[in-house]
Amino acid sequence: MKTATITRLRDHLRGILDEVRNGETVEILHRRVPIARLVPVEPTPAGAAGRLPPWLDRLRRAGVVRVGTLKPVPEILRGFPRGIRRRKGNLGVDAVLEERKRGR
Repeated sequence: MKTATITRLRDHLRGILDEVRNGETVEILHRRVPIARLVPVEPTPAGAAGRLPPWLDRLRRAGVVRVGTLKPVPEILRGFPRGIRRRKGNLGVDAVLEERKRGR
């Protein structure tokens, strides 16, 4: 494991990040005391498409966020009930304009 001071990290960030990208772990020191560790990100398995990213899953397990269970919008719109006509335009705006015409 390599080490770097805060000053070296500040001055050579790009090179240090290249080392981390290549699999090296770098420990950051402040006055010779370790304060942080830069480690490479674990690759996501190919079968994980559609799953939550690890950072979001940790937040979900900690109860910080809740993940929605709804289908994506295009799937919802495809399942629009038969027999109901979709109107073009905005129904709310149309209602306000109609009230203005009536003089309310």
